[in-house]
Amino acid sequence: MACGVFAPSATAATTGKRPPDNRLEADCRSGKGRCTFKADGPGRVFRAPFRQVSKSLLNCSTSDVSKSMGWEDSLTVTDEAGISLNLGSVQPVAAGITANLSHGKAKAHVSSGTVNITVKPQEVGWIARAPLMHQATGKWTTHYVFPVHRRWHWKIAGTVVGPVENGTAGKYSAVMVKTRQMTEQEVAACASRHKPRPKAD
Repeated sequence: MACGVFAPSATAATTGKRPPDNRLEADCRSGKGRCTFKADGPGRVFRAPFRQVSKSLLNCSTSDVSKSMGWEDSLTVTDEAGISLNLGSVQPVAAGITANLSHGKAKAHVSSGTVNITVKPQEVGWIARAPLMHQATGKWTTHYVFPVHRRWHWKIAGTVVGPVENGTAGKYSAVMVKTRQMTEQEVAACASRHKPRPKAD
């Protein structure tokens, strides 16, 4: 963008000082800064902790319950604090070596599937997934429409985390069935749900 196209704001004309880092970070997160991200290197590919990606199945019966359950996991690009970024497609991060992100609405990466699950009496079951993620450290560059503190472009260090396809760096996501004992409240809810109805007179 050529300098001089837009008139400097009153703040820009009087200060020229670097904006606080938290201001630049907030503008990158919101999209106001129209930020791009340049990774310093390939970063690292890792499997994130397991988290629930399906509804819970409560077994209120006296025998095992088996069924096929669907799951869905929707992920997008976030910063190191886990805050979603109003930035570009996740694909540049997935590409790895030269991660570049441009301003624009972040696209979610959706994975889904079906798993057979068996839950014992008075247990709760669900499907959990540990997604494959890529973390890259580098620098954000702002591209303000109007100059901030006399400049359109400010740089700030940062980290982005985003989902990647299975097989990246020879690693894979994982899906598993998890179960636990019902709580006292859940047991009581099961009992009230299956309480015999009084016969009509």
